[in-house]
Amino acid sequence: MEILEEDYFKATVFKKLAHILWRRWYRQGSFGQTLGLSTLKTVDLAPLWGLLGVPSYEQAQKKSISVSLLDEALRCSRFRSTLEKLVETLEGKQLTTKKEVEEKEAAQYRAFVADLQRMAPVVAKHLTENECRQWCQWFKQQDDTVRWQPFLLVENAWKNIPTTITRIPFYAYTLCGNPHALDGQEVAGRLLRQTLYNAYEMVDAVGTDDEMAHLTGEQENIQEMTPTEKENNLLLRFNLVKDDTLNFVAIQGLIATNGAGDEHPLWQAAVDTKTAWQVSLKQILEMATIRPARGQAVVLMENAGVYSMLSDIYPTLPLVCTAGQFTYAVWMLLRKLVTSGCTLYYSGDMDAMGLIMAQRLKERFPKAVKYLAMNTEVYIAHALPRNDVYDETTVKRLQCIKDCTLQPIADAIMKSGKIVYQEGIIESIIHEIESALVCDGWKSIDKACVL
Repeated sequence: MEILEEDYFKATVFKKLAHILWRRWYRQGSFGQTLGLSTLKTVDLAPLWGLLGVPSYEQAQKKSISVSLLDEALRCSRFRSTLEKLVETLEGKQLTTKKEVEEKEAAQYRAFVADLQRMAPVVAKHLTENECRQWCQWFKQQDDTVRWQPFLLVENAWKNIPTTITRIPFYAYTLCGNPHALDGQEVAGRLLRQTLYNAYEMVDAVGTDDEMAHLTGEQENIQEMTPTEKENNLLLRFNLVKDDTLNFVAIQGLIATNGAGDEHPLWQAAVDTKTAWQVSLKQILEMATIRPARGQAVVLMENAGVYSMLSDIYPTLPLVCTAGQFTYAVWMLLRKLVTSGCTLYYSGDMDAMGLIMAQRLKERFPKAVKYLAMNTEVYIAHALPRNDVYDETTVKRLQCIKDCTLQPIADAIMKSGKIVYQEGIIESIIHEIESALVCDGWKSIDKACVL
């Protein structure tokens, strides 16, 4: 007779009893000798008393029940069952001990590692033990027909690392015919990035960006990068870039040289024709050096509208539009400008996010960055009220400002609730641009028009 067919054992007391006994077996390999009734005090014990044949006048005095008597009662009942079968049926799984589970998992893990080393040795080499264990858990949950696919794909990817800069969708397509197979959200994409990172760590155990140190003359801590920057920087080390169609930066007045040291004609033509244009990440990566066509100063504008206005006023001014949060294209451009010995003059809104971005830039290139029209004098002269300045997120951002120039502005925003937009300080920006560039060796500044 099947136990679950009997309504008798569907009572809550038996379900709870089975759960307690299953956990006991898991921990110690037995049900123990007695079971305290305090663990069952919240449920109706009547079905249990009925099974054990305990009369009502004895029930109140009972503090525990004998496990062996419970098993005997089941064997002698019309169900002809055992306590082990009851527990397994109600819990829906076999009785097992923690030791048995661990031994089984250890055996499965050893088998997985052995198979991985045989089928994808490069992948196995570049995974930590903890990562291997995580992939083993994923592996056990997959169907036999697909579980090895991501490992074999990444193994093939390792054997065909490109020698020139290659976009990941094309790289993936050449490997398996699916341009999205190595995207970051895909299983193989995650595995590839994991192994690339570990390979990079093996080479650079110090944990610093040696390429950045070469470019800037300083040791830049990779922990200062955002997750997206870290990913892009990692991929670039293996000549891989994500689809960069929309990863670009607006520039003016900059020239570049290729790997052979020759000036690139497109960059030079833009300077010659006083053209502001948008350069893609791939174009930036392909250039060996990037520098201003005149002088050693480059003006960085956070606001696209202000950038456009300055481009109209100063058609030969070395100018970059960072356009809000810095993209990877912006960071790579700035890296190459800094290694060319440039001074970066940055101007942004004087609000919480504007100060955060300015501070990040200064932290990244402390010797190269100077602020442009971002000081308490300009703030006091042009600050405007804003009602939502004291929301929790804004306050936390302002409290993160530690830069000695920016912190007084952050404190003033906290006290007054006022901020400054770039559009409102054009004259101050222009004045400081002209002063700054003269200090950097410009004898004169070409002006196409005036405000």
